[in-house]
Amino acid sequence: MVCARSGHGAVAFEGRVVVTGGTSDNYVQSMTQLADCEELDPRLGRRGEWSPAGRMSSARSGHTATTLLGKLYVVGGEASSHSAAACESSEPRSRSWQPLPPISTKW
Repeated sequence: MVCARSGHGAVAFEGRVVVTGGTSDNYVQSMTQLADCEELDPRLGRRGEWSPAGRMSSARSGHTATTLLGKLYVVGGEASSHSAAACESSEPRSRSWQPLPPISTKW
């Protein structure tokens, strides 16, 4: 990947692997949460390379990612050492993210 990361989401979407968010240890600060997304087209074999695939509106790690009806969804996770209720969706071809209603924090 362009940026090594952990705690990220990964989904298969239209023949590509899309990786969302996570954390990166930049050796200057402790773990930094990422909003960046990357994608790989494995059909290209060894010629394939990871490439940028847009930025979520919120940096996060430990979230879930899934696809449904042509969109990619990212839900919850952790942002700046607290639970993130934010959710967003993207049409990966446009590489733009749209906010969704947050997860309810009421039990």
